[in-house]
Amino acid sequence: EGRYETDSETGQLLRQVVLRFSADGTFIDYIGQQGPGGIPFPTIKNIYTTNNNELITVCISPEKYIVYWFSEDGFLKYTIPIKTESIPLIQKEEDENVEFFITIDKIIPDYTKQKLFIKTDYHKTIIDAEANVQSGIEYYQTLLHPLNVENGQYEEFLVIPPYEDVVTDGFSKLTYNTSFDFLGVTESGWFFFIIPDNTGYVIQMIQPNGQRIIKRHLDYNRDKTVYLNFSLSDEGIISALLASNENAQVVWWRTDSLIDSIYSK
Repeated sequence: EGRYETDSETGQLLRQVVLRFSADGTFIDYIGQQGPGGIPFPTIKNIYTTNNNELITVCISPEKYIVYWFSEDGFLKYTIPIKTESIPLIQKEEDENVEFFITIDKIIPDYTKQKLFIKTDYHKTIIDAEANVQSGIEYYQTLLHPLNVENGQYEEFLVIPPYEDVVTDGFSKLTYNTSFDFLGVTESGWFFFIIPDNTGYVIQMIQPNGQRIIKRHLDYNRDKTVYLNFSLSDEGIISALLASNENAQVVWWRTDSLIDSIYSK
């Protein structure tokens, strides 16, 4: 606790650093906001490394995300604050009374380029036609916004198809759209998304230009799972750390072979 610091602007407690070790497990140093020995980060949501061994920490502070991008030597290259207000707005519907709300769900860096992919979920207000008043909020769509870190410009967004959850009640059937969770991006540029269903997990893989979308299913019984964390390698291999009350295990799924077969055709 003696090493904790407080952000002078937000009052947020800063108490997280990234420890760096050599390949044989020898401690080297720790990385803070400015690099080696820097002050602690705001709350870290995720850490990533690129193919060039650059470290990216995705942090969250009051009202914004902050991404710190470090060189292979651990020195700070970019500090990127990301607020919902900076995300490009989608085209609104003809009804001017409809209001959209943006939520930044996840930020993941590219493995080979100086680029961030920002997954955003959009919700819209529901207007009661008779009373002409807002009666609720519903999910509208999900977009993936590429952000060029070098020039700070957003590139053309990609529309992410939602997961359609079908609920049957007697003779009626209702379909609810739900946002996938952003799992990651491969070195070849494929985007991976995941969502649980009754028998495991649905994987949605989207080609960089959005022209090809593939869905596969991972069968898994979650009844005894108390902790689960998925990861995606740059080759497209999905791994998961699974824990129950009795044991823990690591599982791999070779979706990389599926991607390779597509490119070979």
